[in-house]
Amino acid sequence: MPDTLRNVWESTSALTVSGDYRVGDIRHNWSDNSLLKTYLPEWEPTSLSAGLKEFVKWAKTQEVFDDTSQLATDELRTRDLGRT
Repeated sequence: MPDTLRNVWESTSALTVSGDYRVGDIRHNWSDNSLLKTYLPEWEPTSLSAGLKEFVKWAKTQEVFDDTSQLATDELRTRDLGRT
């Protein structure tokens, strides 16, 4: 499953799934879309593949920022807020 977005993006970058999480992160969830038809009758579900293609199309138009995720991870560990 981790390769799904990378494949749609047509990326060859290496993936690292660390398993780390932050206190308060939601690790398991699912959605219940049953009320959508009540409030948005024209709504139709989108497949994961189609949704990811639309996401990638949008994301490629966005500005790229420096990746500071390792700094954030280090700070979480310093404050004992991340899994080690």
